[in-house]
Order: sequence, then C-alpha cells, then structure tokens
Amino acid sequence: MSNRVFGDKEIIEASRQFVCVRPDSYESEANQELVRALLRGTMQNTAFCLLSPDGNERLSRSGRSFGDDIGGASGLDRVALQFRSKGDPLDALTPDFHSFRMALNISAADSRVLVLISAPADQIGDAEKRMRSVAWNDDIVGRFHYDFESNAAKFIKPLGLRNTKSDSGIYLVDPDRFGVSGQVVQRLPIDVDNEKLIAAMKTANSQYAKVTERKIYSQHVAEGHRSGYFFEMAMPYGEDRNGDGVPDPDSARKFDSAKSQSLRTGNYYPDNSEL
Repeated sequence: MSNRVFGDKEIIEASRQFVCVRPDSYESEANQELVRALLRGTMQNTAFCLLSPDGNERLSRSGRSFGDDIGGASGLDRVALQFRSKGDPLDALTPDFHSFRMALNISAADSRVLVLISAPADQIGDAEKRMRSVAWNDDIVGRFHYDFESNAAKFIKPLGLRNTKSDSGIYLVDPDRFGVSGQVVQRLPIDVDNEKLIAAMKTANSQYAKVTERKIYSQHVAEGHRSGYFFEMAMPYGEDRNGDGVPDPDSARKFDSAKSQSLRTGNYYPDNSEL
C-alpha cells in the first residue's frame, strides 16, 4: 500500500489514537539504526511499522510503507482498542525538532507555519508544558511545526532579526521555499494566554495558505536540485539496499554530485551551520 494513505481523512482520524513518530533517517546514527531494524538491516528512504507502547513488540509487518495487513483505518481502530490511553491527550509532549535548521527546512517542505518558542534553558521545559494544550487543540493539531530553542544565535540570522536583550517569546514564522530563511509574521510574549495564541496561529496559518503555492513533492525536490541546495546531515545520504552498512555506490554518487553543485552555487549548508 502506498504512503499516500497518510493523506486519507479516515487514516488521519484513526491515527490520533496513536503516538506518531517520524524520525529523520539521516539525523543521527540512533535514528538510522531504528530504520535499519525495521528493514532487515538495510537502509532505505522510508520505513513503517506499528509498535506496542513500550516500543518492543511489532503490531504489524514492518516495511517501506503502510502495510495491507493493517487493514486501513478500521485496522488502526482495532489495534488502538488493545491499548487504551490512560493519560490526557492534551498533556502529550509538544512535537520538537533537534535543531532550528531542521525545523525551518521541514516546515518549508511541508508548507507549514513554524511556531518557534524561545526561552532561557531553565524555562524551556515549562514553556513546552504550556504549549501542549495549544498544539493538541482540535483547531490547531497537525497544522503547524514547533521548535524550542534556548540559544537565539541559532535563529537570529535566518529570521533577519537583531540581537536584543531578551529574545524570549513565541515567533510565528513563514519559511521561505527551501527553508533557508523565514519571516516572522508575529511575535508574542512567552506567557501569552492560550486563547490569544490560538487566534494568532489560526490567522497566520490562513494568511500563509493564501500566498503559498501547494508543493508537489517530486517537483519541489527537482527544483531544489536544480537550484543547488544541499543540507548536510549527521549521517551520509544514500540508501543501503544490501545492508553492508554503507550507502550503495550509485546512491552515494547522486548525493556527491548534488553536494558538488551546491558548493558551486553557494547553497551548501554543513551540519553545524546556523544558516
């Protein structure tokens, strides 16, 4: 079954009974090992599996995509009935990225407004807890990406901001086409009440949707390649279909060529780049 099922309304509704995790294949060695474990030691671009709450038992076959053995939305419902939620869904962790650069890049790829929460390191935990009931609000869930940062140096330059005495706040950011920079459409106090924040987010999302062309994935990727954009990651790009632990030569050559082009065009961003 194709991964296009993830756009099906019934699948989306049924998936809300699950904790859905989308690890990036090249973000870290640990993430890549997770993908390999689901694909019999090989490394390919996508993997999918339903897991038990402790992550140890596979509740479906693992493979490249949503499996036919699951049985669609009704199958998800049947699995969910085996594991009744004991907590409040509104108290689930707010999704977060491992870096601002990745948050901005994926927000651009997914055509989402990025909600950037900036606070001192000793306050970021409380800020995340306050955001939970907002992120999982019925009018908000699934429409935004989030990133929590305690180091303003990571986002000041790509957002075109100036250093100030206090960079704490909640920034609503429209990413550019390839997630290299972004425009702050509104900045709110870190302690803004939920009602005002939700209203601001809904307005930002509506305005962004009006001016942002819907991306067709294959065309977007091709345009990025032609423009010479390349974002280095912690792990080398490329699929490892024979499971020998290194990217297949043909796959590696493709990414090496893209990297060389990005160096010529000036659109190369190393893994430790602050953009």
